Amino acid sequence: GEQGEAQLEEAALFALRCVACKGLDRREAEIMPQLMPRLLAMSGQRYAVCLCLGSLSHWIALHPEWIGPILAYLEASLSGCGAAAAQALCYLA
Repeated sequence: GEQGEAQLEEAALFALRCVACKGLDRREAEIMPQLMPRLLAMSGQRYAVCLCLGSLSHWIALHPEWIGPILAYLEASLSGCGAAAAQALCYLA
């Protein structure tokens, strides 16, 4: 059901955070551009997505085309999960 899907999404986000922390190639340009729109469309997992975006800050720094959509997502997340959104903003700064 929906709870199972939410758990799968959260597990996938955790795995992505682990990959990002362990050394995602900052020049990676094949999978991440496909993944980012999906990541930014996950409104039900805002807390986990914000943490993930913070972990991806090194990749994002070399892909400035994502800054606008990411900032919009984080701004929209401030009311529901402000601490995670603020943490991600600090990493992106």
